[in-house]
Amino acid sequence: MRILHVIRGLNPSFGGPPRVAVRLAAGQATLGHDVTIVTYRLADPPEALRGMTRLLPNFDRVRIIEIENGGAVEALLALRAGPILERLIAEADFVHLHDVWDAIIRVAAVQARRAGKPYVIQPNDSLNPWSLSQKRLKKDLGLTLGYRRIIEGSAAILFGHDEEKRLVSQNGFRINPVVVGLGGVFREEVEPLPAPGGFFRRIPDLRGRPFVVFLSRLHPKKGLDFLADGFAVAALAVPDLQLVVIGQDEGSREDFIRRVAALGLTDRVHLVGPMHGQDKWEAYRD
Repeated sequence: MRILHVIRGLNPSFGGPPRVAVRLAAGQATLGHDVTIVTYRLADPPEALRGMTRLLPNFDRVRIIEIENGGAVEALLALRAGPILERLIAEADFVHLHDVWDAIIRVAAVQARRAGKPYVIQPNDSLNPWSLSQKRLKKDLGLTLGYRRIIEGSAAILFGHDEEKRLVSQNGFRINPVVVGLGGVFREEVEPLPAPGGFFRRIPDLRGRPFVVFLSRLHPKKGLDFLADGFAVAALAVPDLQLVVIGQDEGSREDFIRRVAALGLTDRVHLVGPMHGQDKWEAYRD
């Protein structure tokens, strides 16, 4: 089968969607499918993508087609992407769309429908009530003008977990069938595990102490406000407990720092920025 994945970008800092896309593509290639990812070329160094895919089996069989990013006009209309998507969709048997609100996704869905090619949408939490409440008027207009038709016209919608399915069902989308439980980790990514101690060398204050790891984007929807309050409760119960926050700042870092300071926990919270690949597994290992 010829499978086409369409995604805005393969930047690891975009959170889960790029990581899921490359893992699915590698898994499909391992099963013998002809897999292509079409995406915008990003300014990030190629090491970022290599670090995300280096340990994925058979990812070298996946073809990546990059489109020059034309800025705001391209983000709104996907003019450069359109002709490329038309050709690739004509060649594909199956189209997988990652996220909802990007123009490249809209154009791909419209072209897939015109070509009579089945497509699935993986919204990555972009259809839950919180996400829809952000720029609500714009999204309501988009749903009225065609996005709802695109979503409900998909062959299936892919949710990462049951809670996402439950939240999206509150918005009245008519979608069938539904698939729940995407994601996963290749054995090759974690075996052999890194030697113990690598993360402790990075943060010596953690050695010999219990600690909790938060690993995600530092984004308002990720609940860092709840994390601060929850850690305050746990810190009272476990006097030596530390909190490690791993992830790229996307608007919540300063607010989180203020909350932690107000709770008197600054010395017990460690913000270490984003970690990928082997660095991430060292944190899990320790």
